[in-house]
Amino acid sequence: TRTWRIPTSQEGTDRAESAAIAWSPTLRQWGVVANANGSIVFVLVDPSGALVANRVLGPGTLYTVGAPSVIWAGDRWAFLSLQAAQLRLTTVRGDRVVAQAAVYGGHARDAALDWDGAGFGVTWSADEAGVAYVRVLDGCLAHPIRTVSRARHAAQPCLAWNGRDHVLAWSDQPDAAPNVRVVRFDRDGVARGERLVMEGAPGREAWWPSLGANGSEVALVWQEGQGDAWALVLTP
Repeated sequence: TRTWRIPTSQEGTDRAESAAIAWSPTLRQWGVVANANGSIVFVLVDPSGALVANRVLGPGTLYTVGAPSVIWAGDRWAFLSLQAAQLRLTTVRGDRVVAQAAVYGGHARDAALDWDGAGFGVTWSADEAGVAYVRVLDGCLAHPIRTVSRARHAAQPCLAWNGRDHVLAWSDQPDAAPNVRVVRFDRDGVARGERLVMEGAPGREAWWPSLGANGSEVALVWQEGQGDAWALVLTP
């Protein structure tokens, strides 16, 4: 398609940043969220790149570290943002907000979410709090927040649903260099299968993980040091 510019707002603001995009197979449209001068803008775009809708959803900050931060969830869009010093999960149908749920009362550095057909898995990291996880069901926390890691520099969480569990990967640094780890959570928030995927070493740091899913398997990629990328497929 032709390239297209994300409109910043209906009020003529002139700067957009921290954008994220997802595809709706139901609507056959792209959904884009972006920051625009301190506000969150939601944009719908058709496959040709033509603008369908553009709406300012209010003040807030989006997450671009942690993936994904915006998804299509069955019949609505969902994204994570920092609003009024809270990590919030917002769902949007069309270009209008359906609901918002306060997930964490603090300044999360990065965040990611996925959808299991009924509820959302949400993960984030925060200073002095490490990496955490919770499932959100009908706008409420389905169980107490689970602390995934309080190791030094625990950050960069990402999520994917494999058809049975929410798979979470992250990087932390309990020793000399960052490592990549993975764990699974079932719908009740019970953790299982935690493993060290790669133990880093100076010059071979393991960091910046990212997950993708095909419905039954999850693929994990991560960076090693400054020059290589590694990948593997995690089966249920």
